[in-house]
Amino acid sequence: MDFLQNNLINQSPAIKKTNLIQKQDNKKVEVIESVQNRGSFVSFNYSHKSMTYSNGKTHVHSRSQRFENGRLESEEFSGVMDGNVWTNSSSEIQNQFLKQITDFFKPFSMFLPF
Repeated sequence: MDFLQNNLINQSPAIKKTNLIQKQDNKKVEVIESVQNRGSFVSFNYSHKSMTYSNGKTHVHSRSQRFENGRLESEEFSGVMDGNVWTNSSSEIQNQFLKQITDFFKPFSMFLPF
């Protein structure tokens, strides 16, 4: 009975046999081809800019990231400027918005009442 039990235990897939384990040479280094050499089929560009006004000063923050040809680039900028920059920028943006609204409704002006 002991011979049968030992034989079944040795053939069990749940028990590893120590003679099958081989040591690997840690000195071998696998060389992986650079991503730049491969044809990259994905690219993107992301940018974010913000301008806030507090305590009489304009705070500017800009961040951009892009991935092209297997290369990721990131840039970031923060700065503080005079408060007039905020007031001039906001009034210019409002004027551009009003001009775009006016240009959009021009073709419909003949249908609008005076």
